[in-house]
Amino acid sequence: MEGLARLRRTLLRLALGRGREEEWAVRLADTLAMIREHDADYEIRERLVWQALDQALKAGLSAGVAFDPGEPNWPVVYLDLPTGQVSWHQPMYGRGWDGHTTDEKYRRIDAYVASQRAWAEAEAAADPAVPAGEES
Repeated sequence: MEGLARLRRTLLRLALGRGREEEWAVRLADTLAMIREHDADYEIRERLVWQALDQALKAGLSAGVAFDPGEPNWPVVYLDLPTGQVSWHQPMYGRGWDGHTTDEKYRRIDAYVASQRAWAEAEAAADPAVPAGEES
């Protein structure tokens, strides 16, 4: 299904001569349709809302996160669509800050990146049909 959606977006972009922002707007529309479809499934909806926020920003739209004064324990994701503002309350992160410093943050990031790259290289070496560095 994702392959067909990607093909449709590519063909639409080529046919209309659209740029990257317009392509992200089409992806955003697909994500918003999925949010509507999964509105009652909060686990799926939550992930789609964060994806929509990223896509809206890439599409050049005003979007962000703020707190609802009436519901301060629920951050709100806002998207300003050309058709009007839409928003969703999202659950708060369940854990507090663990005290890490900026240096420790980047050491953790570096360790994670290295471990994932090592895993990908080991997978590619185990499957000679997938060249190292290429996605399957």
